[in-house]
Amino acid sequence: MDPERRPAVCVRGARGFGLQGVDVDLPVGALIAVTGRSGAGKTSLALRTVFGEGRRRMLELLGAPAIPGPDVDAILGLPPVVAVEAGAGLEGRRVAEVLQVGGLLRALFRRHGALRLPDGSLARPRDAAALRRELDLLPDGARVTVLAPLPHMEDPARVLDELRRQAFIRVRIGDEVHRIADLVTLPLDRRVDLVLDRLACSPERRARLVEAVDAALRVGRGRALLEMDGGRPLPLSQDPWIPEDTPGGGAGVPWPTDEALSWRSPCGGCGGAGCAACGGTGLGEAAGRLILGDLTLRGALALRVNELHPILMRTPSDPRLEDALLERLSGAITLGLGHLPLAAAEVGDGEADRLRLLRATLDLPPGVLVVVDEPCARLMGDQRARVLRHLCGLRDRGQTLLVIDHGPDLLGVAEHEVELGASGGVRSGVLRWSGPPRGAPPLRAPRLRPAATDGLWSLRGASGDPLRAVDLHLPAGAWTTVTGPSGAGKTRLVVHTLCAALRGMPALPYRELRGPEPVLTLIDRVTATRARHACVATLMEAWGPIRELLAQTPAARAAGFGPEAFSFNRPEGRCPTCEGAGEVVVELGPLPAAAHGCPTCLGGRFADRVLTARWRGLSAAELLALRADAAGELFQRQPAVARATQALCAVGLGWMPLGRAAHTLSTGETQRLHLARLISAAGRGSAGKPRLLVADGPDVGLGPDDTPALAAALRALCAAGHTVLTVSYSADLIDAADHALALPGPG
Repeated sequence: MDPERRPAVCVRGARGFGLQGVDVDLPVGALIAVTGRSGAGKTSLALRTVFGEGRRRMLELLGAPAIPGPDVDAILGLPPVVAVEAGAGLEGRRVAEVLQVGGLLRALFRRHGALRLPDGSLARPRDAAALRRELDLLPDGARVTVLAPLPHMEDPARVLDELRRQAFIRVRIGDEVHRIADLVTLPLDRRVDLVLDRLACSPERRARLVEAVDAALRVGRGRALLEMDGGRPLPLSQDPWIPEDTPGGGAGVPWPTDEALSWRSPCGGCGGAGCAACGGTGLGEAAGRLILGDLTLRGALALRVNELHPILMRTPSDPRLEDALLERLSGAITLGLGHLPLAAAEVGDGEADRLRLLRATLDLPPGVLVVVDEPCARLMGDQRARVLRHLCGLRDRGQTLLVIDHGPDLLGVAEHEVELGASGGVRSGVLRWSGPPRGAPPLRAPRLRPAATDGLWSLRGASGDPLRAVDLHLPAGAWTTVTGPSGAGKTRLVVHTLCAALRGMPALPYRELRGPEPVLTLIDRVTATRARHACVATLMEAWGPIRELLAQTPAARAAGFGPEAFSFNRPEGRCPTCEGAGEVVVELGPLPAAAHGCPTCLGGRFADRVLTARWRGLSAAELLALRADAAGELFQRQPAVARATQALCAVGLGWMPLGRAAHTLSTGETQRLHLARLISAAGRGSAGKPRLLVADGPDVGLGPDDTPALAAALRALCAAGHTVLTVSYSADLIDAADHALALPGPG
């Protein structure tokens, strides 16, 4: 059906998060591209408004505490909504767990595997049918005693009374059989078996034997013993188990629990970190003793995705479990993630984004609206094409997709485009176009400039997986960029090897590092935006100097307010309701927490008593509400604050309020904020020493219209005498660098 004639999700009057009363129709069952420059309002519409309202309605249905919805007049025809937000890392989880493969593998091995016992033999779980087949193998005429081992007893006298009430007659204590009626209690220090029956095997007595064994399994909690005259006791169990008094037995061997087979029970040798005893998996001993075919559970999770897939294909044992496993593994391979080890706890950001996308879209019923934020932000070439094919497959299965991305290749597969941006003097948040996708220039490959062969700093032989003897040279005063497909090891080379070594911290393996000790500035784009109180002013290190100015005002001195009274992290002056965050978080149990504006301070973060202190007529809350460009004029004689506001303006964030919460920033805004921090930090280095400025992915979340200003800012840093190193994805940014080191793809 023509997307413009389909039923639609109708958004009317969306004003929250900087939107300017947006009215837009989103065709149901279509792949919709949400486009516009960084900061145009894409995230505000797709995530904060559409997904925010869908989430509010879901929580309302579940009876969760009421939370305010987004500022919108109406959203009509909204189906169930899920969101795949841009993020970084696996947050401590393993690849197998993110893919939901770990639990399925544990179930497969526990149901159909065998447990390797201390003597090297294998014990297997058996259902009732398997136990009856074993009974059929008993020779005719053999005299058999059916026993049920009694579990540990807290109150032996009570257990004995219960056996009498159930009309059982005999128990065996050690090697001696006793009548229950003759006993006063049962011993705690000796083995006790309940005697169910004693009979000679024959076809006529088979039903009686089966009945006795079934009763023994009930009393013995799934375990029974068959003793034949002059023979070795035969343990019967639906768990692998060896009785204590049988040859080779000793203590009973329990079937390992799901907990014992997971990373919640880590390897005792490495504590879960992965040293050689556990094959690098971090799993405990039980996972190394559970075997299916020729593979232990440890061995299965030590494999890469594309190694396990063919093994499961050729060793069928449980179609339902294996189909679910193969679906997840096949999805990962299709998205270009076949090279990932299942036990890996650290992957590249682009790999983590694809893992989250796959997990969020597995098993979705038709009719769901899926909001996807920057699915191709850290991808290049074929990797982008794989993600777009995955999104098209979801659309073909009946989903509606609302996709935020800057790549022109998205418009080539989308059926509808929604563009947000500036119009009529309004900076952003205005609907500029809603309709069929318009033409866009093709996605082009960068024109790589050659990598340097020598430099002021030279790292040789970097070899932390997936790197293979990589050399990186940084000429002084030049801009060098590292590029390559997601998973190639760019961040591992730049951050976890070079920067870690220069800081004297544990680094990934390398052969040699040559060069002077630098003044190193590295902006960590991940952790900087996660703190609950973080805002633009704190991340730019401008709020500390502003607090000092507020503390020097007459009103603050009269009230005894020091700089700590204007801190979000101290109780002296912050709002007691939201504790300085400007919003109240509602915990929702297993669901992600929800947040809404603080009803006490209305987002101002401070208690009324400290708002009497005013610097140049403005309170702490009013200073936070200032745009960066206006704050630059107000604080032009305060170097620490002025440097921060000038940097924000240089990267195109002059419109952003100083108090904007960091967690509300879009991907592109976050990256530009980090670049502004880099520029501001460049003026604070130690005089007379070389300065090395490192930015990991400053172009993530930016489109072609945003990168020229970014490139100009980085060029200006080099012109000021600094050495710049970036990890880049944009062709325009890679072209602008003096030197480019291209790493090969993973696998």
